[in-house]
Amino acid sequence: MNIIREACVENLQQALEAEKNGAERLELCDNLACGGTSNAYGVMKSVIQAMEIPVMCMVRPRGGDFVYSDAEFESMKDDIEICRLLGAAGVVSGILRENGEVDVERTKLLIDVCENMSFTFHKAFDLCPDPPQALEDIIKTGADRLLTSGQKNTAEEGLSMLSRLHAAAAGRIQIVAAGKITKANLKNLQNQTQIIEFHGKRIVSN
Repeated sequence: MNIIREACVENLQQALEAEKNGAERLELCDNLACGGTSNAYGVMKSVIQAMEIPVMCMVRPRGGDFVYSDAEFESMKDDIEICRLLGAAGVVSGILRENGEVDVERTKLLIDVCENMSFTFHKAFDLCPDPPQALEDIIKTGADRLLTSGQKNTAEEGLSMLSRLHAAAAGRIQIVAAGKITKANLKNLQNQTQIIEFHGKRIVSN
């Protein structure tokens, strides 16, 4: 099976460069310095319309934790609706409870708004206190993918956890490895984990 390289980009210029350099998919997000937040409407529209490859849009109303107020939750549903109307391939989002567990119910409601778009549960997972249970909870939501660095700062540090997650997922959800993945270390990570989808800011460029 072919490896999918998902390039993380913040704007149209970066998106065009990533597509030119061979990325198979994009994650579009703003404010990478704080882990990524939702983009402005105009940025999403320009990138989605310009790309030949699928664009996944981050839906995260702010930096910080992943526990959201009712107002923030409603804004997330609105943002997903906008992504769908603009023609995004999918969204990247997720919600936790105050105890760090996956908020299955509210994440399911986000996925309901997606309709035909795919849904990636993002690296909020890496804050969950019980990774095996969190994986099962995310599968319950109906998410298509889980983006994770194996609860470490980098994928190389999280190699063991990534391998375990991939084995435990058993085809029920696609694990997307993240965390300082580049052209230089991607092949080794693939060989050691058997994961086929990878995410990074420099995954196809220097």
